[in-house]
Amino acid sequence: FIGFVETATNQRRFEAAASDGIRRDSDGVRFRAGVGFGNTGQMLRGEASIGYGRQTPLDSRLPSIDGIVIDANMAWRATALTALLLRASADVVETSTPLSSGGLTQRYQAELRHAFLRLLIGTASASYATTAFQGIGLTENQTDLGLGLEYHLGPEAILYGRYQHSIFRTNAAAAE
Repeated sequence: FIGFVETATNQRRFEAAASDGIRRDSDGVRFRAGVGFGNTGQMLRGEASIGYGRQTPLDSRLPSIDGIVIDANMAWRATALTALLLRASADVVETSTPLSSGGLTQRYQAELRHAFLRLLIGTASASYATTAFQGIGLTENQTDLGLGLEYHLGPEAILYGRYQHSIFRTNAAAAE
């Protein structure tokens, strides 16, 4: 196990105001602490952290966006041919939606990879994301389901095909 603490700052600046005439420039900060595990392991490896993120708009008409941010990833090699990848993440996103400074997005993903042959790999994936926008009560949810096939032509070339089905839902009045 390897513990860590991390902090990050950002400045987001835009060339023009959004359609409501409000500039979305902001300053942000993120703090998190976590643990990495299995860095030398062949079966299981990953990282998990929890922290706090805040993005503060420079225009006082917009509310700050803040919340708990959780980031995690894990790779489990079930067999020499099959691996399961799990991910969770959270972050602050911007929007040009009138009267909102942005939202807090949480995403969860799972991907199963199986090597049918040494150079032919199949994938199946699922993800779910939700975003709660500050100041306007808008929530968006998206579910993605996917299938893929990769053929490794060589160390620098891969031929692949993917199919993805997305389901998008929102509580916006215009979506009804």
